[in-house]
Amino acid sequence: MSPIVVGIIGILGLLLLLALRMQVGFCMVLVGFIGFGILCSFDSSFSIPGMEFL
Repeated sequence: MSPIVVGIIGILGLLLLLALRMQVGFCMVLVGFIGFGILCSFDSSFSIPGMEFL
């Protein structure tokens, strides 16, 4: 999938999660994690949280 399509789907998913009254930060982390996993790989996506909190 192209990055533009992944971005549009991610924004729509973010709006859907916000409409379901989920917390903004959690929605953004979840959509970003899934989007990065689709664009690059889920192996590299799993390594990002470890880098951010250390």
